[in-house]
Amino acid sequence: MSTEHNRAVERRMVEEALNRGNLSVVDELLTQDFVYHGPNGEEARCSAGYKQFLNRLRTYYPDILITIENILAEGDLVATRAISVFTSKSSGPDPIVRKITLASSILDRFEGDKIEKHGKYTTGWTFFSS
Repeated sequence: MSTEHNRAVERRMVEEALNRGNLSVVDELLTQDFVYHGPNGEEARCSAGYKQFLNRLRTYYPDILITIENILAEGDLVATRAISVFTSKSSGPDPIVRKITLASSILDRFEGDKIEKHGKYTTGWTFFSS
């Protein structure tokens, strides 16, 4: 597939699955052998496992919004720099509410027209208490 196709798939994954919570697109965009490698050693296999991960993410951070800063593509690789903004609320009698900005890099490898491997690397955090 072309690098333009791969960039479009990457954008669609972020905009539809992550930002809107439309998980029906996940099966269309991932191979059957898909593997997700996240920060802190988190891993998900196949589209069903990745959808479970996305459900947990959107449950903990329902207001998450991911903005793509740059997408670079060459051959079967796509590198994306993204900024995520979400609210974090600690539990307990005096919960702390923070707006968090997270910069991250994503590296995807494509097999044909779908994403086969997805690695996310956190590059920086900013906390704003409210």
